Amino acid sequence: MINTNDFLNFLDTLSAGFDIRGDVVDTTELINNKHFITIDTCYTNDTGRYETGIKIDSDEWIIVESYPNRASAVIGHDEWIKRCNTLPIELLNIQDGEIYIYE
Repeated sequence: MINTNDFLNFLDTLSAGFDIRGDVVDTTELINNKHFITIDTCYTNDTGRYETGIKIDSDEWIIVESYPNRASAVIGHDEWIKRCNTLPIELLNIQDGEIYIYE
C-alpha cells in the first residue's frame, strides 16, 4: 500500500512534466550511406538504468541495450557507433523483441 506522502510526490512529479531522460552519456548523429542515424545513450528515469536508443531516418526510437552503470553505458554507446557505421544494421528492440534490419 502506498502512503499519502509518496502518492502526493508522485502527483507532483506528474504535474511537473516527468522527464524520462536523466544523465546523458552521449548523443551521436551520423550518416551511413543512405541512412541518417541518431544514437542516444542516457539514464532513463522510468527504468532506473542507462539505455541506448537508436533512431534511423524518421522511424521510431528503438531501445537496443540497457546498462547497470554509466561506465558500461559509455562503452556500449561507442560500440553502437561502430555497429551503425556499416550496412546492414540489425537492431533488436529489447522492449518487445522485434528485429529491425536496415540495408
